[in-house]
Amino acid sequence: MSPWWLAVAATLPFAVGVVFVWRLELEGVDPSHATPVFDTDSVDRFVAELARRTGRTGLPPPTRIETGIELQAIVFPGPHDVILTGHIWQLYPKAAPRKLKCGVVFPDAVPVDDDVMRRAWRVDTPRGEVIGWYFRTTLYRRFDYAKFPIDERRVVLRMWHADPTEDVVLVPNFAAYHAMFPALQPGLRDRLQVPGWSVETSEFSLATTERRTGFGLPGFAGEGEAPELGFEVRLTRNFTDAFVSNLLPLMIVATLLFGVLMTASLDKEKAEHHGFTSSAAYATNAALLFVALVGHLRIREEVSTPQILYIEYFYFVAYFMILAVSVVVYITATPGPHPRFIAYRDVLLPKLAYWPVSFALFFAVTVRVFY
Repeated sequence: MSPWWLAVAATLPFAVGVVFVWRLELEGVDPSHATPVFDTDSVDRFVAELARRTGRTGLPPPTRIETGIELQAIVFPGPHDVILTGHIWQLYPKAAPRKLKCGVVFPDAVPVDDDVMRRAWRVDTPRGEVIGWYFRTTLYRRFDYAKFPIDERRVVLRMWHADPTEDVVLVPNFAAYHAMFPALQPGLRDRLQVPGWSVETSEFSLATTERRTGFGLPGFAGEGEAPELGFEVRLTRNFTDAFVSNLLPLMIVATLLFGVLMTASLDKEKAEHHGFTSSAAYATNAALLFVALVGHLRIREEVSTPQILYIEYFYFVAYFMILAVSVVVYITATPGPHPRFIAYRDVLLPKLAYWPVSFALFFAVTVRVFY
């Protein structure tokens, strides 16, 4: 068998392994710390468990305020910011206390001049009063970029009742949606598009937050665990965009570097035929290094995080291979006896090892990052 076919056979498993890990990651779903709620039974179980943990078993149950949402736009203006716009509404039952204040608070919102919370409607229905608002809010979320560009984002809009001193639990307005299955994306407008991202699922959830104050009220019993309603949207980065803008240029650099290695020869006549000189090879390697550095710096400017990104390991491999090829070029250009690894069949072994070693390193860093 040709040694080049052996090199292909050695490279292929690592290349397939990298793609396989990517596929598993793109299809996987990380567990959420909140409790998903799809119907009133799941809400009942959450409220009962909360009462048991807070020692409120046997006391009157909290007032349930049904809350619904329809997101109309999701925008990522910065690496750790997200802008949400849409409508939110609440159903205040006739049995609700008259002194109950109406409204919802987004505890993660960052004060921005363009943010809006404007009442859009107020309608009496047989079940109670429905109040709706149009909103635009900016949230600060510390997204994890460690797996960039094979990553996902979970945008969670946390909601509290406007008056934290009242015994209120916000629950989803199930009747306002045709279905609550996450894959059907309840709470999102039809065909919601987020540039650079694919919207996968959306769901409501209930969680608890630690309340460490009594708000200066004597005998206030709300201190401790308090319920909060969450609306979560899961998005995955568009693989095609990420591949074309980040990985494809790097693969072109790797291919051109392989071309430089292929011109290396101990045979002066063959080297002259290919136009191989050590100075020309060094100049080409320096140009390829510059291209890789520019791409690397562009990614670091785009993603402001102290983490080492997954894509950066590919650049580290590229730097290592540029250095390795430069060493091979130096050895071939040096007169005198050469190491067997270089001398065997005129620099054949480094040429055969280039792609298997590259993809073995790609596979190793992929397994390290994702597992």
